[in-house]
Amino acid sequence: MDVAISSGTCDYYLKWRVNNMAQISIIRTLDEFEALKDKWDCLFAANPRLRVFQTYEWNRIVWEKYHNVELPDETLYIVHAVHDGKLKQETILPFCRSKNGVLHFIGYMMADVLDAISPAHVDNWHCFYAEIIEFLKEQKDVADISLWKMEGISEVLLYFGAHWPYAKINHQETCSYFIAEKDASIESAFPHLDSKGRSNLRRISKKFPELDFKVYSKDRGCEFPREQLLDIRNHMIENGLRVYASCPDSYIESMEGLYHLGLCEVSSLNNENGQFQYSAFRLIARDHVNFWVVFYRNGALTTVGDVKYFLEKTHEGCYCYDYGTGAYSYKLLTFRPLIVQLYSVEGHPLSLSNLVRDVINLLRRYVKAWLVQLRLRKK
Repeated sequence: MDVAISSGTCDYYLKWRVNNMAQISIIRTLDEFEALKDKWDCLFAANPRLRVFQTYEWNRIVWEKYHNVELPDETLYIVHAVHDGKLKQETILPFCRSKNGVLHFIGYMMADVLDAISPAHVDNWHCFYAEIIEFLKEQKDVADISLWKMEGISEVLLYFGAHWPYAKINHQETCSYFIAEKDASIESAFPHLDSKGRSNLRRISKKFPELDFKVYSKDRGCEFPREQLLDIRNHMIENGLRVYASCPDSYIESMEGLYHLGLCEVSSLNNENGQFQYSAFRLIARDHVNFWVVFYRNGALTTVGDVKYFLEKTHEGCYCYDYGTGAYSYKLLTFRPLIVQLYSVEGHPLSLSNLVRDVINLLRRYVKAWLVQLRLRKK
């Protein structure tokens, strides 16, 4: 393969490129996707920083249940690159490709934090990623990149931001997390809080005593509470608390698929009739718990449900709770999480044609969601 070298690439890369060739393949079919599972699992296991959004299972479920329904014009475009030299380098870039040839991460509309799947390392992979980028730039079916929700330390952010034509790194939003220790008491389970903060957790945990708290999971032998979830989701839509586009049926299908794989729990606060008054999805991989989607009839129940879940989970072990995107005051003031900035790297140059393309795609998605929401309200 004769890769064209951009004029801005360093001399060191030019020398490295002569004697080093990464093997790069593009995964375009479900059969190829499935064949990659063992390799994917090994790379994920070799990096404790990766979240559930980087697991094979999450990407596979979301691709089949969400993308194929909501974004049918997108195609798989997973990049697998290996360099077998003195320093073994390997990465999986879980991309999909839009109809216009723009590469996104799978799940870019649903995940909190996105990244490549590669082992933890301390070496400089600059040249390795430069070769991947040069490979993608010469692919005729790739027009550009639009990669979202990456932490500042992401190599995808840093290297694609440096080498992709017209690349621009943008601050996108924030996410937050904290660690709760394994223990039965609030004092020792939440060591990062002061005494006032822990007293506040105890006070919150006692609110709404008339509601039963429950955690549904495959490990507990519970059936996925599909009907209860649809009921509370539809209640929010009908009352203007949520739009259908923010949680279409394909979201529920994805959640159920992850639930049956043991990667998702559902926590809830139920009234005496068993009707959900609050419910939340918790994605779990290793010692990380990612908060995902929340439904409620009363917004005040959100913090109560979170506190009850945290207290129950501390009996199981020490977990890092990724509290999702958005700097919401209720979670910042109550739980005092650490704040992490998220960024995107956009490759397309500013032009009228690209702007029109993006606006049309956005309007098409929201018109479709509005029609579904209108139908739900008529029911």
